[in-house]
Amino acid sequence: IPKADRWPSVEKLNNERELIGIYLSAHPLDDYSVIMNNMCNTHIEEIGRGADLEKLSERDEITFGGIITSVNERFSQKTGKPFGIVTIQDFKNSGELTLFGDDWMRWNGLMKENYTIFITAKCQPRYRNSNLFELKIQNVEQLYDVKKHRLEKFTIMMDTSTVDDRTVSELVSLVERNEGDTQLYFELHTADQASVTLHYRNKGVDVDRSLLDFIANEENMEYKIN
Repeated sequence: IPKADRWPSVEKLNNERELIGIYLSAHPLDDYSVIMNNMCNTHIEEIGRGADLEKLSERDEITFGGIITSVNERFSQKTGKPFGIVTIQDFKNSGELTLFGDDWMRWNGLMKENYTIFITAKCQPRYRNSNLFELKIQNVEQLYDVKKHRLEKFTIMMDTSTVDDRTVSELVSLVERNEGDTQLYFELHTADQASVTLHYRNKGVDVDRSLLDFIANEENMEYKIN
């Protein structure tokens, strides 16, 4: 029997989702958990059909991200112009984003199936002095680029009086395996409430879900970014 090529990561996960209905072995956004959890202030389900746009307008800026699972381009019966219906999924749920006219023409190049994207938007009155609101996209970026260029510093905070050698060894091993571009720091707190910050100079770190999960599972360990 000929040896089959391994599916690329996203393709493999999509096949799992189609066969089982869920992502099983991993989630395509796992590498971007730190961005999704710390730089997004909105879940995708909040901006879909039936969204409370007036409530969203109270936010100075709306940021959300996810993986595009489908793109459907249609044409307006009234104007004949194309518009797009983009389905985006995050860790929590999925939602639809509809772009018309110039917005669709401007952003459709970044709205492709399986793209992982980060969207900055604003909810504003549709017309001057109007009570009707619309979601206006300000920028679309690839999650990869956001993580590479905007996640500059990752600091792991820990209480030295409660963290044992085994935990430190496991953490260092995990960091060594996850080499990346983000500068890594350790903020150590002692029993007398003193603290010292150390720069991990060996290499940068790739902050993925495995690292975040490790920190979350340690009672006296936290992190902060930038």
